[in-house]
Order: sequence, then C-alpha cells, then structure tokens
Amino acid sequence: MNEKMSIIIPVYNVESWLEECLDSLLNQTYENIEIILVNDGSTDSSLDICEVYAKKDSRIQVLSQENQGQAMARNYGLTKATGEYILFMDSDDYLSNQACIEKFIQIFQEKKCEVIYTSYCRFEDETREIIEDLSLQFSQQESEAVTGQQLLELLISRKSYHHAPYQKICKKSFLNKYQIVFKEGYFHEDVEWTARVLYHASSVYTYFDRWYMRRMRENSTITTKDEASIMKKATNRMKLAYSLSQFFMERDVSFDSIIMQDLAQMYWGDLMQITILKEKKYLVQSIQIIEDTRSVLIYGKSKKIKICYWLMKKTGMRNFLFMLKKMRKVY
Repeated sequence: MNEKMSIIIPVYNVESWLEECLDSLLNQTYENIEIILVNDGSTDSSLDICEVYAKKDSRIQVLSQENQGQAMARNYGLTKATGEYILFMDSDDYLSNQACIEKFIQIFQEKKCEVIYTSYCRFEDETREIIEDLSLQFSQQESEAVTGQQLLELLISRKSYHHAPYQKICKKSFLNKYQIVFKEGYFHEDVEWTARVLYHASSVYTYFDRWYMRRMRENSTITTKDEASIMKKATNRMKLAYSLSQFFMERDVSFDSIIMQDLAQMYWGDLMQITILKEKKYLVQSIQIIEDTRSVLIYGKSKKIKICYWLMKKTGMRNFLFMLKKMRKVY
C-alpha cells in the first residue's frame, strides 16, 4: 500500500481545537498522506497554528483565501490535492481511530470501490461526552455490492442518511470524472454534494467502525440560531432540494421513489423552520424563494404535505405562510 490520501480541511477561527484535529491525523498509522489546510480568512491564531505544524511536518500544506466559506475552501483544496483518495474534515473535529486511514486505503485496493460511506459520532465540546452515535442501521451484508443509488435508497429507508462530507471518502478520479464539487455561496452545500456523489457512484463500500468525532459547540456553522441565519439556512436547503429534484428527474429517477420523497420531506422541515421566524422581514424575504421552489412538495406522500401544497396554490404563498404560523401557535 503506497497510494496517497489527501485530507482537505477548511480552517476558520478554530484556534482552540485545531491542534487536536491535526494531531489525530499526524498520529495515523498510515503515513502517506497530505494534509491541505485552507485558511478561510481566520482572524484568530488559526493560521499561525497551521504554519507551525507545516514547519514540523512536510506533509502539511497551508493555503489561504479571504473568508469565502467552506464550499470554496474545499473546492480550492481539491484543486491542489495530489492523492489518489480524498477525505474532507472539519477543523474542529478529530479522528478517534489511529488506523482508520490505513483501513480506508486497504478497502479501496481490495474492493475496487469509488466511495466509502461511513458513520460518525457527535460529542459535546465542554464535557466531551458522546451525545449521538450516528451508526448505520443496517448490516454489512445488506449493503454489499451496491451502487451509490441503491445505497442512497437503503440509507433513507433505514433513517441512516446524513449529508456530512466527512462521511464519504472518495477516489479523486471519480470526483474529477463527474466534476463533483461543492456549490459555492450556500449553507448546507453538502446536501447537493452528497446526493451527486451517491448517484454517480457505481460501487460503494460501507464502513461501520467508529472513527470520526464531530464536535458540537456554540457558534459553529451548524449551531448558530439567529433569525437571519435560520432563514438563510432554511431557504438555501429549499433551493438545493429544488435543484436536486430537477437533477434526479432529468436522470429518470422515479417520481415515486424514496429519494424524491426524502427531498419533499427535507423541504417540509425547512418550511417549518421558516414559520418559527418572528421578524416579518425574514418571512417576506422567504416568500419568493418558496414560490420558486415549492414544486418539490409534489413528491411528498404524507397527507399533511399534500394538503399544504394544495393550500399554497389556493390561498397564495403569503396567506399560507402566515396561516401556518398561526396554526403552529395553536398547536
């Protein structure tokens, strides 16, 4: 085994956690790795930490850009990667298994797969207590010799489908072949990236062992709770759900498939997020986006989704949204 694994890590204001992330990589049993750190305009000492580590270990490369978000940072790192395989990490997380990269290389070589799909754990930053083990709810045998689309359907049906990019280790040649990159300028850009990865993958191997530790902390990109962020994240996901519905329908994925139903369910969840907003300006800003993307709901099978889609058309989006807000208060 001498093939290289490229680990791409966007870095933004993570001075308190970055060293643990890097140490967990440098302590891996498999040594033929390159660590590409993309400083995304950090204003704390994160860049200094990156440069100190790069001086100590030649396998670390430090890139810098103005603050433009994780998607652009990951895409930038991908253009510089020289490894045969690609692993994305978040800079405040760490690997709990010192032999996992060696195992991934072995899997790629033995199984000849294009993608390895894995699980992960969430832990609380202050207590370090594991608060959620997002293990796969099916057996290795059930996921043996499947295509990415077949695995996607299995994941959704077993409530094991998650969008996080660090769950998927990919052959770089596979990503290049289908030009799979992250959609820039969006929150939750991994929603679209993951769906496209699984749709295009002709062979996927599922890895069940615990290895990736996702840190849950205040003020991270997934825990911010101000109304502007809630609105942007929800409407971004609505746009991505719409984009994916078009992507799948153009490729003859069945109208009634569980994949399309899952998009409708995701869209519904984000619509509910919009209704909790209190400031009228954010509700108003959301209306046009919902108008443009609401067709995703036609793929939903639940009675509530069907009724709500009918009400949208009969009452108009503004009336429907404010009616839904009142219903939430009552119930």
